[in-house]
Amino acid sequence: MYLYRPMKAFGMALAMHISINQEKIINLKAGNYTSFYADPQDLLIYAGSSWDLVKMEGESEVDRIKAEPGKTYYVKFETSLATKPPKVTIMEDGTGLKEINKTSYQEPLMNEIKGN
Repeated sequence: MYLYRPMKAFGMALAMHISINQEKIINLKAGNYTSFYADPQDLLIYAGSSWDLVKMEGESEVDRIKAEPGKTYYVKFETSLATKPPKVTIMEDGTGLKEINKTSYQEPLMNEIKGN
């Protein structure tokens, strides 16, 4: 799974806190991406400005992704004056890979999410 934030002027000074299934993944900076492995399972992605795992105002939630064996997912995070909470989009493989190639790698806090 790849998580990324294109470089945009708005919000670039602040890292976006991202958790999946209540596991802290990264404080993702603008213009960066990260990657990690997830066992096949339902994944719930939260993005916002707090590590508080309770959904708060100003925090975003994407519907569950049912991670399938061998499939790669590209998840794009964006902030703007018009999108609060952060906009989270699951991208097509070709588009996600093309956009990630314009960003820099950032080490995640964890490299793997195990299934239940």
